[in-house]
Amino acid sequence: QYSGEGAQFIEPMGFYNEGKNDTMKREPYGARFRLGNFDFTMAAIHQRHGGHPRYRQAEAQYSGDIFKQYQDLKCGEEKDVFYGGDMNLNAHDPNWSLMYNDKYTDLKVTYGVDPQQGTTLARTGDRTITTNSFDQVFYSTVSTTKDEVDEAGAFDFTSPEIMAIHGGTTAGNNIYTTVSDHIPVYVILNEKIFTEVDDDADSTTCAPFTPWPSDDSTDISALRNRQNCPVE
Repeated sequence: QYSGEGAQFIEPMGFYNEGKNDTMKREPYGARFRLGNFDFTMAAIHQRHGGHPRYRQAEAQYSGDIFKQYQDLKCGEEKDVFYGGDMNLNAHDPNWSLMYNDKYTDLKVTYGVDPQQGTTLARTGDRTITTNSFDQVFYSTVSTTKDEVDEAGAFDFTSPEIMAIHGGTTAGNNIYTTVSDHIPVYVILNEKIFTEVDDDADSTTCAPFTPWPSDDSTDISALRNRQNCPVE
């Protein structure tokens, strides 16, 4: 979801094209927005959970390719990409290729949430925040500079005042079930985005963009995605 009062929707950027592989259980989906003079692509994902960590680590190994694919769409017209969601994996895990693989060091990707910051709520007891830092947002400090980002992190809504509004710790009626079992992560952009021109290069030779999966795709993961999210 997004607020139409703040962000302007530009266009869909489609699902990540994994090709004939099927490592990703739920391929990321991206869309392009504009906030002030700043346009960007938000690619959202909910990595698989449960089972052995190696399954989540295998998905994280695709993160560099995912990031680059969204940057390269439309002849590289949009380089500001935010890749975020419920990762079910700590950002310190070395399998995050977008951060720790030499192939993607030129991106100088950073995380918005300190990996020491827990972002999930305990299932029992007082619903306190656990040490699991599974929610994250990544971005390239080359494309989205420190001058453009004021702050990034996670919002702790577990204060007694907020929890009291949502049932406190009462079983079956508490903040864990009425709001979320995760605290939200965020990136706050500098107000300069409303006064300065975005620094993305203009592209005048780009072929028309078709969101993936295309209508004639026979890729097994494309077919699975299209069952719930048909291409218009």
